Amino acid sequence: MRPHLTAAEIAQIELQLAGLASLLEFGCGEATLVAARQVRRIVSVDGDPARLGRIQAEVAREAVEFTPVHIDVGPVGEGGYPAGESRIRDWPRYHSHIWRGMGGSPDAVSIAGRFRVACLLQAIIHCKPDCVFLFRDFNSEPHYHAILRHVEVLARVDGLGVLRAKRQVDGTAVLHDLFDHYLDPD
Repeated sequence: MRPHLTAAEIAQIELQLAGLASLLEFGCGEATLVAARQVRRIVSVDGDPARLGRIQAEVAREAVEFTPVHIDVGPVGEGGYPAGESRIRDWPRYHSHIWRGMGGSPDAVSIAGRFRVACLLQAIIHCKPDCVFLFRDFNSEPHYHAILRHVEVLARVDGLGVLRAKRQVDGTAVLHDLFDHYLDPD
């Protein structure tokens, strides 16, 4: 996986978020800084409290309401992956806990952290039908394509997939796939 967004990915993120009010993101980083110039509110879920703190300090310069949400999945290593399975029982909280207090659907969801397939499937369950999903590394990582039966691909820009839930979502299939990816940190 690439550590930085390409210029084309940045332009696509700006295009998709322009004029939207809110973004929920799973995994904070470079895209958070891009989004902070486009939306009024960002809720950012991450398993690495140090990364959340760094991004919060950088976003403070922008006119955006930023809410960092640390989900403790235990010690994390490179790329935010859990550094062992000692806290495996806490892993599902990464993609499920935020929905308890969201108070409505965000306008967009960015998926760039851990548990990406589960995060997207949770977003399909909880978000309004016109919600836009920005899925990092979607085009370059074929194992993420398990979600294709649930989403329409609106755009593919380098590694970024711009997605939306299909008009007719099979809720049972979404739940089955969610259970299959419940503990998958990829």
